Amino acid sequence: MNSFISYFKQVPAFGITVLLVAVIEVGLHFIPNLHYLEGGGSFFTYYKKQIAEDKTKNFDILLLGDSRSLSINGVKEGEGEYSMYNFSLPAAGPRYFKFFLKKYLENHSKPKLVIWAADPEQFNQSKSKTFDTDKNLWNQYKHRLLNLFTFTESLEQYRGGELVFIAKEYLPLVMYSFKYRQGFGDLLSGLKMDTLTSRETYHTKQNNMIETITSSHNGQINLGDYFIADENEVAKSYVKYIESLDQVYEHDLFPLIDFLEYCKTKEISVLVLNIPRVEGLNQTKYFQSVTPAIRETVTSFPNAKYMEFAQMDYARNLFSESIHYNNAGEKKLNSDFKNQVYPEIISYIKSLEKGLHEK
Repeated sequence: MNSFISYFKQVPAFGITVLLVAVIEVGLHFIPNLHYLEGGGSFFTYYKKQIAEDKTKNFDILLLGDSRSLSINGVKEGEGEYSMYNFSLPAAGPRYFKFFLKKYLENHSKPKLVIWAADPEQFNQSKSKTFDTDKNLWNQYKHRLLNLFTFTESLEQYRGGELVFIAKEYLPLVMYSFKYRQGFGDLLSGLKMDTLTSRETYHTKQNNMIETITSSHNGQINLGDYFIADENEVAKSYVKYIESLDQVYEHDLFPLIDFLEYCKTKEISVLVLNIPRVEGLNQTKYFQSVTPAIRETVTSFPNAKYMEFAQMDYARNLFSESIHYNNAGEKKLNSDFKNQVYPEIISYIKSLEKGLHEK
């Protein structure tokens, strides 16, 4: 310790640098809403996290899913018999659903229903690997998961080598100058110019737009509005990729099983809702294997119900590319949800309430 202090005195530049970094880091912790400086993906994750942690915002129905289910409009209080918030997050995988629901329950009373928006690709074998054994998978999901949970919250989510790997990923984020480096980098780029132009303000403008859209639709935003592609060619290649996949195995369904077990212990009812997809997928070997497996898993839980849209195959011209709905696809999806699915959800909740009343 004495030798360190001695070195500190002998090299004032080093001491000044350390002190400056410490002052900056401490100061950054007192600046609110730094996530508005970040890219849209990180901001969107922070925003959904804040909604889940906001004790003043309660919803009757929670929808958990990925990028396709993100296109389903939420239901605001007064717009329907039961309010619904769409907590879907793209590129995060299904393992986090249980822990995100736990986060919500720590700040709210139990919802009347939780919807798991099912996509058979959620159970693709390549997505059931641990992050320490598949760095590519982690690179797809990390920008969501690192921003969605604190390191303390992540401790119960991982084990063994995967936990060690995750701890290494969280460590640099202790420094806000690193955690928000993208936003600060853009800010500094703007400061180098003669005037503070679009580069400096781009992310805050983009994030304010995302917040406005998402807030007005109770969590919904249609990602397909931001893609431009030849939907036919991209969809064909995606169907070909799915055709190369093997059948689903029981261990691939663990995230769903674990989630249903957790909800069972919490006495929470779950609706596993299969979402329409581009035509051609439902006829592949993989989907023919995984869809019945999902249905069978759900029916084994007394607190859960499986449901599909009346039409599960959407034409390719309803997609911006292979996964995301374009504007026409979004309108059809929400029309089908509002007129067909939501009334069934209401009936299901009422039947649950009636059963509890009779008991």
